[in-house]
Amino acid sequence: AAFGDGPLRVNLAARFIPDKDPMTFVLAASMMHANPKPEFRFIGAGPLEADMKRALDSMGVRATFPGWKPSPLEDFTHNDVLVLPSLWEGLPWLLLEAQARGIPTVASNIPGNAYALADGAYGDLFPKGDAAALALLLDNAVANLDGLRAKAERGRKDLPGRFGPRAFWNGLQDAMRAVRETEPAHV
Repeated sequence: AAFGDGPLRVNLAARFIPDKDPMTFVLAASMMHANPKPEFRFIGAGPLEADMKRALDSMGVRATFPGWKPSPLEDFTHNDVLVLPSLWEGLPWLLLEAQARGIPTVASNIPGNAYALADGAYGDLFPKGDAAALALLLDNAVANLDGLRAKAERGRKDLPGRFGPRAFWNGLQDAMRAVRETEPAHV
């Protein structure tokens, strides 16, 4: 990653709504065994914010809520980890943007996230809604952040070949070739 150092932080960047499942991350933060625990940061806003703050407070987990940011990954450092615990996503732009920046990522194992992270090749995946599994992955990430950084770096290097203009045009050409091969010959 080509960005500066900072404190070890685990971040959620999302709307605080049920589909994004921020409460799984809240619970996972309280279940982590890492000592010292990383900083927890919740970037975004939404109707679950008050519930999240109450839950964190009741579990004794300190967290910051900087609010909504138009570019939530802009101030990530070499020591930041992104968490995306969503219950549903299409192809999440946030994960692609994180890959482009080489940001270590942990996400729920749903189709859109798994596709973006190449089934775990570019970040760690956990079963959706499973706070214990997420806590374990985050403990492992804190203990061996270089391993998760290496996955993120592979994702950064491979991203243009998977989703860039060349990949788009190659896919389009392959689709057109397949159509031509299945068309009946005109007499």
